Amino acid sequence: MSVRKRAAINSSLLMTERVLGMGLGLGVNILLARTLGADEFGGLNYVLAFVALLTPFFTLGLNALVTRELINRPQDDGLILGSSCLARFGGGLVALTILGALQLAGAGPTMLAGWVFLVAAGRVAMSFSVVEFWFHAKEEFRILVYFKVGTLLLLSAAKVYAVLAGFGLEGVLWVAASEWAIRSALLGLGYLRLPERARSWRFDLTHSRFLLRKSSWLFFSGFASMIYLKIDQVMLGSFLNSTNVGEYAVASRLSEAWYFLPTTIVTALFPALLKLRHKGSALYSTRLQDILDLLFWIAFAVAGVVSLIAEPVVVLLYGDEYRAAGGILEIHVWAGLFIFMRALASKWLIAEDLLSFSLVTHGVGAVANVVANLYLIPRYGGEGAAWATLISYASSSYLAFFVARRTRPMAAMMSLAPLAPLRRLLQRVQPRVGSKAAESTTDTSTGADED
Repeated sequence: MSVRKRAAINSSLLMTERVLGMGLGLGVNILLARTLGADEFGGLNYVLAFVALLTPFFTLGLNALVTRELINRPQDDGLILGSSCLARFGGGLVALTILGALQLAGAGPTMLAGWVFLVAAGRVAMSFSVVEFWFHAKEEFRILVYFKVGTLLLLSAAKVYAVLAGFGLEGVLWVAASEWAIRSALLGLGYLRLPERARSWRFDLTHSRFLLRKSSWLFFSGFASMIYLKIDQVMLGSFLNSTNVGEYAVASRLSEAWYFLPTTIVTALFPALLKLRHKGSALYSTRLQDILDLLFWIAFAVAGVVSLIAEPVVVLLYGDEYRAAGGILEIHVWAGLFIFMRALASKWLIAEDLLSFSLVTHGVGAVANVVANLYLIPRYGGEGAAWATLISYASSSYLAFFVARRTRPMAAMMSLAPLAPLRRLLQRVQPRVGSKAAESTTDTSTGADED
């Protein structure tokens, strides 16, 4: 099977899973928002946002790195999977220790602190989900998608049952706390069904440290990434109240619902891009630009449509209680222009072994988001947080790539993406002009011969 055909099949499989995820997630989100009300719904999102800030400890920046290692060193697959699992388990324990220390020092979460700790404890199970990267490396997306869809259906049903049975916010938080244990267990079942599996896992502490050294830049950049992705909701809860968090969560959920598109496209194409780069193919740069063009214009179309219908859609889906989320959504959705292109830029940094620049770019975004939120939230509330998000995404995912010489090629390609229609038009016109010039030259030459 050709690389292009395999990539198309993988993209369609992942797209199907993501579309189902978006649809089910949005439906459950609407039900939770309407049933819990803005105050409790805001509390739920505050807990999830605070736990998200700890995500780098649970993942350690190993996601794409493990995929790369499995592709480059297939003979060490059992060692890579076992050691990455061990490293992430240790990272989770460190996260819980830090969270407990913050609480004792009075610097922890301001709302629902006990639930923040419980949901964070459930995230330790993410260590066992490293099997997903085996599927990515082997491009075995069919079984992966089946089991991820099954997990999605099960967790969605659990949340719906919790809220309809009257368990309220606590019931939903119990589901959130057990979510990754369920995900990891079902992914493990899918992995065991593979005809070709990794050799026996080896939980080697030395190799865990080796992987951590490799991923250190991604680990720290993960913190910066989570700050500029989730700090807005935490700061809204700290400066204002959980109702404001609930309104902002509705807007950001509708805005971010589309983020599955770049993730799906890039995840499916990344192994093929790595192989093109490894072969030194001239198609590598061409394919990068093609994908960036596609990502930008998908994001532009989504942002344009959503910003025009934001308020009526919010009221229709969530009710008049969340009307203020419409104005927030009109601003927040334009951040997708940068997030869509960033999905590929992040993979490009890994492929080019420019992991330190991942920290630089995310660091720029984190600083920009915190500073902008400190100024804008007290003055403009949720809309101020949305502007801060837009500023931070533009800073991190585009402007920061101009800073260093080695990342400017990606900045140049991102700059060209909005001009894709004009570039395509010029590419069609130039061959015709060249052809006419050639014909003119031929005619002139012929006339000279006749003379």
